[in-house]
Amino acid sequence: MVRGYLESGKRSLAQLGRDPALPLFLAHLLLVFPYFFPALSDINPWDEAAYVASGRALLQGKWPAYAANPLVALFYALLQLPFQGSPYWLVIAVWLGRLLLFCLLWIAAYRVAGALAPLFPPAVALGFLFVTPLALEMLRFPSDPLFAGLAGLALAALLRSQREGNIGDLGRASAWLGLAALARNDGLVLFPFFLALAAFSAWRGGLLRARTIGLALIPFLALVGGYVLLRGLAVGDFSLETARRTYDNFEAGQQILLSPSGEISPVIEAKLAARRLFGSPEENNYNIFTAIRRNPEAYLHRLERIVVTLPRLALAAYGKRSGVLLALLALRGLLELVRRRSFLTIITLLIWPAHLVTGFFITLFRAGHLQFPYYIIFTLAGLGVWGIVRRLDANREWLAWTALSLALLLITAVSNKMAVFYGALAFLMALWAAVWVARQGLDTRSKHALALTFLLLGGVVLHGDYPSPRLPRLGEDGKEQAAAFLREALPPGSWVATGSPGVVWAADMEPLTLTSTDVPVDRSPEEFLAWLQAQQVRAIYVDHTLYNINPALWSRIEPLIGTALGRAFVVDEGDIQVLILGNAP
Repeated sequence: MVRGYLESGKRSLAQLGRDPALPLFLAHLLLVFPYFFPALSDINPWDEAAYVASGRALLQGKWPAYAANPLVALFYALLQLPFQGSPYWLVIAVWLGRLLLFCLLWIAAYRVAGALAPLFPPAVALGFLFVTPLALEMLRFPSDPLFAGLAGLALAALLRSQREGNIGDLGRASAWLGLAALARNDGLVLFPFFLALAAFSAWRGGLLRARTIGLALIPFLALVGGYVLLRGLAVGDFSLETARRTYDNFEAGQQILLSPSGEISPVIEAKLAARRLFGSPEENNYNIFTAIRRNPEAYLHRLERIVVTLPRLALAAYGKRSGVLLALLALRGLLELVRRRSFLTIITLLIWPAHLVTGFFITLFRAGHLQFPYYIIFTLAGLGVWGIVRRLDANREWLAWTALSLALLLITAVSNKMAVFYGALAFLMALWAAVWVARQGLDTRSKHALALTFLLLGGVVLHGDYPSPRLPRLGEDGKEQAAAFLREALPPGSWVATGSPGVVWAADMEPLTLTSTDVPVDRSPEEFLAWLQAQQVRAIYVDHTLYNINPALWSRIEPLIGTALGRAFVVDEGDIQVLILGNAP
């Protein structure tokens, strides 16, 4: 048995060595590696820093609620475990996290494309991951790539089950989806769609049995229910808290109609505006449907605006230069599946992203939300490219794409959409180069390889600049110096007021985030100081998230500097400061 496993491992390694996906991944890794090593100033001070801090809290025995995405906390708890005593624990955890999440995005895309390997080479789909900035953009919101990657692995297992009739893959899909649901609440919404697809696939294959349904149900319920049970036993609270989180996002969704005053954070303005229109969370019992019933007209205005802005947001999610082409190639991939009569695969790929419909209820979409099904978009686009390459000898195929590209060039030139214009131009040049290769009398394999290479080079041109190869040195960054000062000046766990909490967490302090709905921004500077003192605040950390994004708050703080507030630390020409309460020079 051991010899069998060794032989299997050797065959897998040999196959991996011949697979063009591996050098493509390594090339991408080499080109973007500086992005995995940001200074503290380059780390998202909200989501990214918050998840690393939740990992530290978990190590201290504080269990996050299910709605707080506990798998992300566990992920960062494990990464920072060897570096708990380092003053740069947060930065190092981000370094490791970005690298591992980047790898997960590649693995998920490879597995989904690989599940359709009989139809096309998986490396073709991975080319889109190589030439778009999507993977790097997702890393600043760690729950996004962790959820997307795990959900992609679940989809790959489901597709393999459909293709090979192996119901064991349903159990693996359920387990991956359970982990995805612990990474983001979206997994909870995706689960019913997965069950429906699993049951339909089993029924269609004549395998709809109690055991089949059990395999699809039990791993997911064991993982999600198991965590809720363990946390409940540990802290005495079995609630999921998903209603509160969903309602918080519903209030933030008011941004779609907001014209910010520029005085306080737009998110806070949106929440305050939502409460004027729909009532408070307590009045609605944290139920978004109750809130909508209070003022359906206001909600419909939001819904109308989100529908109108969604195409533009989708273009931003997949790149202005490449987004339109990607959509057209994905449609070409769907046509390829129709030609092969792979209707079950089509249904699965189209239904899988249906969990995104929740964004219409809260009228809140980020570009990152639309990037969740990236592996489906890239797989379909890869199928489309492969269909084009295999038919380059047929004039009808390449002439149709030439005509389409020329039409795009004309439309975008007239409408001054130059990003799409350059994308269409690069694709057209790559297509003509591929056609020229196809006419050179090469063998089929060489012809396909060279044609794909030209198309890949066209994508690299569209990608634009890659990050500078310079790596930061720990302790040189202004925010890292501010965190070091706070750590030396105050006892651990002291309350520090701030516009964004990342630096305060890095200093092992407790942030009092001033961008909150309960901060009394309408008080005089002296009254605001009294409020800070009542909150036991020892210092104020100042950067652009305070004086630029929340100038109304800064106007309450700045007059107190030199009297009630001492400027104890200044770096980057005053862009970053630490003010100490009651310690003026």
